[in-house]
Amino acid sequence: MVHAEPFHVSNQLSSLDHGSRGRAGWLLGTEATAARAAAHGVRHQADPSVLAAEAADVVDAARRL
Repeated sequence: MVHAEPFHVSNQLSSLDHGSRGRAGWLLGTEATAARAAAHGVRHQADPSVLAAEAADVVDAARRL
């Protein structure tokens, strides 16, 4: 999930929440592989502290959207 853009995450979660009538959740993961990074067109980052900081930023931005 680290590679997803907050705007897209927010839209997807909003649609899921509406479709499930508020009965869905978001399980955030920071396990990133080179293959997943390549699939999203971004550079692979293996440092867990960097991944955690990026994940926190994505969650914050998605909440604000």
